[in-house]
Formats: sequence, C-alpha cells, structure tokens
Amino acid sequence: MKRLLSILLTLVMLVSVFTACSKKEEVATTETTAVTEAASEATTEAPAAEIAKLIVWGGVPGESGPQSLVDAWNAEHPDIQVEYVRYVNDETGNTKLDTALLSGEQIDLYFTYSVDGMKKRVEGGMMEPLTSYGVEDFAKENIVGGLDGLVTINDALYALPTAKEPVAMMLNKNMLDALNITIPENWTVEQFSEIAKQLTAEVDGKKVYGTSVYY
Repeated sequence: MKRLLSILLTLVMLVSVFTACSKKEEVATTETTAVTEAASEATTEAPAAEIAKLIVWGGVPGESGPQSLVDAWNAEHPDIQVEYVRYVNDETGNTKLDTALLSGEQIDLYFTYSVDGMKKRVEGGMMEPLTSYGVEDFAKENIVGGLDGLVTINDALYALPTAKEPVAMMLNKNMLDALNITIPENWTVEQFSEIAKQLTAEVDGKKVYGTSVYY
C-alpha cells in the first residue's frame, strides 16, 4: 500500500513538473511570438521616405513640351516630384498667377514672360532672390549676352533667363525711295512715327500703312 501511494505521489509530482514545463514553454512561445509580431509591426510601420513636391506654373501648354520634361524628371527622381500647372500668358492669366502668389498658394517656381512683369512681381514681394539657392556659379557660366542685367535688381539675381529673342526691323526700300525718304543713322521714336505717317497712303482704293509690328 505504501509502495502504491509512493508511486502515485511520484506520478503526481511528475505530472506537476511536466505541467510546469509545458506552461513555461507556452509562455516562452507566446513571448517569442509577441516579440516576433512586434518586430514585424515595427518593420511594417516604418515611415516611408519623404517625397518633396514642387509646383511649377508656366504659360506653355503642357502637351507642347513641359509635361514630357516633367514626366522624365519624375521618373528619374522619385523623391522629388514636380507638378506642372499651365496659366495663359495674357492679362487674365497673369492676374490669376499674381492672385495665387499673393494668397500664399504653393507655387515653388514659375515662368514670367516680360522684364516689366518680373520687376512688378519683385516690387510686390512675389519673387525671392536666388542668392540663397547657390545658383551664382551656374548663372555666371550660362547667362550670356548681357541678359544677367535684365534679371538682376538691386544687385540681387531674381530669375534665370531661358531664351533670348532677337528683334529686327525690315524696311521697304522701294517705298522709301519713291518718297525720297532717308532713314537717319540713329533715329528716334518720333522720327520713326513721322516716317510711318509719310508712308501711310491710299493705293488702289486700299489703305497701306507705313509700319506693321508682328509679335
């Protein structure tokens, strides 16, 4: 009887030991699983790389070239994405641009199409000097033909010119000779206007004007 009781007690102790070991293994497994899940969540929740977005306004329709350039840039620079916004380069369109600038709408870069328009925007606080952006060397190497003077105000560079349009005047020498008109070597606007008036006439019932400006 004593032997049987001893065996039973031994079995109870063994069951207790195995149960305790089982619980420890369960706890260890649970803790390991929790740690693994936490590590997985930490990996999953890691913040994605920040993407900078630049808004560029221009007067040229996107399908005429700017959009293809933007698409090429965005493909090569996934961390710096550009959006091109087209505005019409007329009085209404420029007013829209000015309103957006003054209201604080995000416009990081924009094209302006006249020196007078640029000066007006500088005076209105709608343009920032490029000095702090480190473009001086680029400007010195790439701005030629005196164009730097057009985009520099009070010794500060405000823009980078993208094009230079030559302007020429063509004369109808036959018309000038017919009226014995000699063009002065250094003529003034007043002289130009007077000669244009002399060349304006009625020819075969049709009005012929002494000057025509195409832009």
